[in-house]
Amino acid sequence: MTLFGDTFVVIEMNITVRRATADDYESVINIIDNLWNGHDYLPTWYHVLLRTTDHVFYVAEIDNKVVTTKV
Repeated sequence: MTLFGDTFVVIEMNITVRRATADDYESVINIIDNLWNGHDYLPTWYHVLLRTTDHVFYVAEIDNKVVTTKV
């Protein structure tokens, strides 16, 4: 959604939210690469988080490309 003055423009997108998989690793790491000055825990813990029952790890895709993540 984009705001132009008092007008909202909604751009139709095909967004898919799903559980993350091991195959998403590179895409997720590319997204968070510049966060936390390279000190993010996710590169080390990614595969552990996928296996744990304490967390649910999601990715969102637009046009089959991972664009964001949520643990």
